[in-house]
Amino acid sequence: MQTDERSSVRRVKIPRSNSGFGLTVCGGSDVPHKEGDSGIFVSEVSRTDIDLCVGDRILEANDESLRDVSHDEAIRVLKASPNLLDLLVEPAQLEFNMSTDDLTSMMVTENGYIDKPDSPIVESITEVDFGTREEKFAEPPLENGILVMGTSSMYKILFLSLLPLYMGAFTCYNNLCVGTDAEKTTIPCDQKLNNCTVGPDGTPVCKRSLDGGAGVNCTTTEDLDEYYCENNATTGAAMCVYPPKHDCYDTTCTGKDAFNTTTIPCDQSSNRCGFEETGAPKCINTTRGGGVDCSKDDEFYCSVDKTDGSGVCVVPPKYSCYDTKCVGASSTIDCDQKDHRCVFDDAGEPTCVNTTRGNGVDCTITIDLDEYYCDNNATTGAAMCVYPPKHDCYDTTCTGKDAFNTTTIPCDQSSNRCGFEETGAPKCINTTRGDGVDCSKDDEFYCSVDKTDGSGVCVVPPKYSCYDTKCVGTSSTIDCDQKDHRCVLDDAGEPTCVNTTRGNGVDCTITIDLDEYYCDNNATTGAAMCVYPPKHDCYDTTCTGKDTFNTTTIPCDQSSNRCGFEETGAPKCINTTRGNGFECKHNSTLDFYCGKTEEGAPQCVFTPVKSCYVQFCQGSGDKNTSWIACDGSKNRCDLTADGAPSCVPGARGGGVNCNGTDFYCSEAEGDPFSAACQVPSNYSCFNTKCGGIFNYSTTYIDCNQDTHHCSVDGTGYPVCLNTTSGAGVLCSGHFSCKQDKTSGAAACGKKDVLLPLWILLGVIFVVAVVAAVIIIIRFKRSRADDRHSLLTAAY
Repeated sequence: MQTDERSSVRRVKIPRSNSGFGLTVCGGSDVPHKEGDSGIFVSEVSRTDIDLCVGDRILEANDESLRDVSHDEAIRVLKASPNLLDLLVEPAQLEFNMSTDDLTSMMVTENGYIDKPDSPIVESITEVDFGTREEKFAEPPLENGILVMGTSSMYKILFLSLLPLYMGAFTCYNNLCVGTDAEKTTIPCDQKLNNCTVGPDGTPVCKRSLDGGAGVNCTTTEDLDEYYCENNATTGAAMCVYPPKHDCYDTTCTGKDAFNTTTIPCDQSSNRCGFEETGAPKCINTTRGGGVDCSKDDEFYCSVDKTDGSGVCVVPPKYSCYDTKCVGASSTIDCDQKDHRCVFDDAGEPTCVNTTRGNGVDCTITIDLDEYYCDNNATTGAAMCVYPPKHDCYDTTCTGKDAFNTTTIPCDQSSNRCGFEETGAPKCINTTRGDGVDCSKDDEFYCSVDKTDGSGVCVVPPKYSCYDTKCVGTSSTIDCDQKDHRCVLDDAGEPTCVNTTRGNGVDCTITIDLDEYYCDNNATTGAAMCVYPPKHDCYDTTCTGKDTFNTTTIPCDQSSNRCGFEETGAPKCINTTRGNGFECKHNSTLDFYCGKTEEGAPQCVFTPVKSCYVQFCQGSGDKNTSWIACDGSKNRCDLTADGAPSCVPGARGGGVNCNGTDFYCSEAEGDPFSAACQVPSNYSCFNTKCGGIFNYSTTYIDCNQDTHHCSVDGTGYPVCLNTTSGAGVLCSGHFSCKQDKTSGAAACGKKDVLLPLWILLGVIFVVAVVAAVIIIIRFKRSRADDRHSLLTAAY
């Protein structure tokens, strides 16, 4: 008698492969496997990737009990699973009592068939025809699906399966046998049960061997703690594959090729995915499989993507305040979710899991709600954000309650808040601000304290134009910019500069003459002074330092800035009021503008009155083809840094002076950027059109310049003005006026005095020709009449 005793009940999940589920069962209440036992037992396992042994008792299949059921009922339940068998299995405790005759009467052929003439009926469950029974005798092949065999033969097969067939020395074995012949012939050879040799002709030979064949040993370490066997597709050489560890594992396997949309359950924390020969997915119970690595920058827990079953790292959101309880369907438990989270079972009952943080609320910070502290609902533990109101001045004490209502303790409530002990005694809590008083925002203020009860008091200091920069005490003077500080003297009269509100100073008045001022201070006492800088026509553009910096110069437009000095003597440009400058003699603001000498020094540039002014500005350099309109009577041309033209108001521009008063202004001929004086004349012939310039240089408009003259507008388009006569030409002798059809320019033509005579002679010639023609026609008609009379019969 032989007994095999193993560990306790376990659950085994078997995905369907291309060859079926890969197990054979026997037994049942109607055909017991052994006397008095109606269980369903595993009688053969044809797959190496499932955790089943011959003799294991199947207690449940897909949550249906197989205890005390008939053989047919067990087959029905097993057949009902299309893709996955979920089995509850009790390990084998097997006893065998077989005679030598029984053992010698059974043989297993190389193809895996039972070779016995009196082999019992075999029930084959195929994938094609579920629910039908097909009886065969002798040599039943190991078909896809579940093979169910009769009890007598199962005992014998079961016993043989438990015998040690080989004494292997490797962890993983080669699965091919490669010859040494010229073709390198390769044949399948599971060297776990066989040995690979080479025949005389070099072809491979695979023979059964108790010692097995070639393979490799796989070692495990702390990092490489799991492995599974694989083989090289070409040589069949065994390989140890160490699957990497993951933080979260996938829960399904997907096929490939024609099965790329087929998915089966597979917990890859302890299983791995593979493929059948058809490409169908299978779940292999050997080592862990695929998963995802989670960032260690924050806490996480594992979940599953419901669409594809892949592992998902869930980083719970951070909250400002966290719940302190888990509320279930019928119970509530304590759970500080700052470092725990609530999990609910199917009934809705809570468990506090010590993994990551849980639920809470975010407390937002705004200008008004700038501080908060956390509190929780006493019943549900729900987190709450408590925003203490802002005050301008805060109380400095806390008073107790009840029996402690006269007890007062110090507590600066600008950064603390008052609370109570269980006894009613006051306590100062260092979280957020507390109570105080609100001051009027009409002006600045500083806070003081009521000495009787420690409550806050608002004090509004007066405003000044300029503020003192020092605090003078009894025996010492300290720096204190009282624009945003104030001086406080202690009991001994020694000063302290407090950063709260303004302090002492002076008021500066503004008049028409004293229109700007800046503040200065007495070097010794820091007392404020009002300094009124004078006005200038033109202002300096630089500041020069002093002492060791007396040659250092920096740019500073003193029309709106003034010069000062750093403590080192280096110059600085202060943006307060105007600074230094000089005067330019003038009667009008258009008489001058402020420029620079070639050395860069400021100077007055005078712009005298002209009779005619330039109307356009031209660029320079790369911009010399650009232009803009600019009325030079009250503007001047200048250039930007890149050479583009600009029109600067405030002073006159270029122009020319004209003699007398009988003239009109235009641009110089061929130069639209220069002014010219045009004196109207009594021309013999006047132009009849006006032409444009720039973009309108080919544009002409009608304009009889005997009473009008030409000009252009700001775009260069021609304009006809009716003030004086315009351009033309003087002619002498006999002439006639001609104008160019395109430009309308006038020209003198010679006058022909014989023209009337030639016209008269032409008329006489035409009349003579016409008369001659008439005579000829009449003559021809007369002769025709005579011929007609000769041919007519006489009477």
